[in-house]
Amino acid sequence: MNKAIQLNVTGSKNSGKTRIAVSLIRELTARGFNVGSVKHTSHDHEYDLEGTDSWKHHQAGTVSTLISSPQKLVCHMRELSALKEQTIMEAAFSDCDFIIWEGDRETNNSVIKCLAAGDSTQEKDDRLIAVISETPVDNGVECFGFEESQELCEFVMDQFSKDNNNWT
Repeated sequence: MNKAIQLNVTGSKNSGKTRIAVSLIRELTARGFNVGSVKHTSHDHEYDLEGTDSWKHHQAGTVSTLISSPQKLVCHMRELSALKEQTIMEAAFSDCDFIIWEGDRETNNSVIKCLAAGDSTQEKDDRLIAVISETPVDNGVECFGFEESQELCEFVMDQFSKDNNNWT
């Protein structure tokens, strides 16, 4: 995989993670960057429609099912080892400049934390580079409002421009 910048957008449930991830993806894409995303969830999920052929394959017991068309590729896997995940990510994100992770707190990526009303930033996290909050927060990192997507994008680009000599 190339040297994509990987960022985690974290926060409590309903803190605005999706809103910030989507706005950051939109802003980076508008500036010509290739952006990939990973939506992490702690609960089981289905991404196929009941009754479709691929759903029937999966229900019949396949270990892996690919849905392939000229425009898209979707992969359903029952169990995902670390090696399989790394291999899939290398293929899926090989041409990405940025990978935005929403919700995963277990990586070593830099973190943008969304704060809902009443949330705290007291815990120490050396990965934290910015906080998104409706009210100003003074905890030693940059703080942005939920409507400041352009400013957040500029901040991210400034933070990581030294890691990519192709940026102007």
